[in-house]
Amino acid sequence: MKTQEHRIEDLQRSRFEADLEASINALFCRCPALCGFTVREIVAALVQLLDECPEACELLRERTFARVFH
Repeated sequence: MKTQEHRIEDLQRSRFEADLEASINALFCRCPALCGFTVREIVAALVQLLDECPEACELLRERTFARVFH
């Protein structure tokens, strides 16, 4: 049997997941060119960079990356 605290956590998680899904859907509606874009490819590239050059971690801190459309 779930405690009240677990029910509240489940409800909060469900709300968070719904908000996240709505945000992502809105993003793809605004920017359809992002279709097919995956975070895994970027993460893999950054992990490889940091493995090869650990000092790059400080250079990447608080940076954002945006795709440029020409």
